[in-house]
Amino acid sequence: MASSDVADMRTRIINELTLLRRRGMTRLRVTPVPTIADVSRVVLGSDEPAAIERLLRQAIDGLGGGQFGRAGLLLFGPSPGTRGRKPKELREMAALELELQPDTFRKGRELRILEQIAEQMIGLVVLQRVTMPSEPAEDRRARLERLAAEIAALPAADLGPLVQLLRSRLGVPD
Repeated sequence: MASSDVADMRTRIINELTLLRRRGMTRLRVTPVPTIADVSRVVLGSDEPAAIERLLRQAIDGLGGGQFGRAGLLLFGPSPGTRGRKPKELREMAALELELQPDTFRKGRELRILEQIAEQMIGLVVLQRVTMPSEPAEDRRARLERLAAEIAALPAADLGPLVQLLRSRLGVPD
């Protein structure tokens, strides 16, 4: 993926996450999220709503827990006790988790959470490409070299979350 492809994918994922947050997870089947569905197909092998929800949980888990991660879970409602709640209620709960007013949360932190979830999803795609098991060693080496060149071309701001995700998934210490 070239840097412009990553930026474009990131923007599309953020837009689709925003739409999904507004409509609610219970309307996932009728909410158009083609980029997220593509990511789900690459990462989990399916673009069914249950797989997309698993992808979302996996991406939110990548936020590392704490208040920020819990706010991400609350924002979408996939955690016990929040499924089916109205999106406005979920936003209020997420804001409360971060000790913010809902309007303050909406204007700032919500977007940061969506951006980080998008970064985690992109990182999962990259990880999937790195760990494809059934290719010959020469093909894998060539693919890894191309991937390394693509990563090297990314702006520095995009590298932190990606490096952190790769290290955690591959079991490499910081």
